[in-house]
Amino acid sequence: MSSRHDTLGGVQGWVLNTGGFPVPGACLTIVDYAGRKLGDGTAGPDGSCRLSVPESGQYVLLAGAQGHVPQAAEVVIESPESTQATLWLPETTMVWGTITEDCFRMPVSDALVMFVDAMGLVIGSTMSSAEGRYQFRGLQPGSYGLVVVHRQHQPRALRVVATGVEPALVDVELTRRSLRFKGVVRDFDGKPFACVPVKLADGSGSELRETTDGAGQFSFCTVPLGIYSLIVGDSSAAPMRILLDRDHHDVQVILERRDRSMNRNHGTAERQLGA
Repeated sequence: MSSRHDTLGGVQGWVLNTGGFPVPGACLTIVDYAGRKLGDGTAGPDGSCRLSVPESGQYVLLAGAQGHVPQAAEVVIESPESTQATLWLPETTMVWGTITEDCFRMPVSDALVMFVDAMGLVIGSTMSSAEGRYQFRGLQPGSYGLVVVHRQHQPRALRVVATGVEPALVDVELTRRSLRFKGVVRDFDGKPFACVPVKLADGSGSELRETTDGAGQFSFCTVPLGIYSLIVGDSSAAPMRILLDRDHHDVQVILERRDRSMNRNHGTAERQLGA
């Protein structure tokens, strides 16, 4: 390792990880107690290093490397001979995984993944990709809370232990928020349609079925937030695309009263009504 000072005394030592292996390329800086920088350099392939200072005295040696926890140590230089020192750099941990829905195992994109320390402070965060994948680097060894939030899903919190030895794989399953979805089926004169079959389907092939009551009303309980196809009438009726979220969970459907079959030309969704 090279230094910017070639004078009396200095530090001769090694930069190692907690396993005792060298950390080549580690950056080192030596400062005095007034905060003045007196020298810097990098560790060699075997982790060895040497920094020189202009005179004897007490100094602080700083070391850091990518994927490791920075460290600092006091060194006392009392003679022209080099002072021996070894700096141990603990390795940080990378946490990675996939965020999915618990029902259909579909990936959840744009989920916020946060890492919280024992005091409840957020020390870092990242977002899941379109494939539901996330990755976070730089966790110091220890125990953390991993919190995942998404506007259409219930929050999830897990415990993660960063060892600093190898990456931690943590997959997270989220449960969609659920609402009661209800609506009413009427004709163009405002009269209710009773005994009309109503079907709510998602993209996975799952379906919920109901029949309107005497007031033309139908209701589905605990429906997860999302986009659905609403089919009112027989199986030939044209599906209507429905967005179910906190602001849209009521619907009014207008059917033309021509015959009992209510074919695909008769059903239209008039509007989405807020809560």
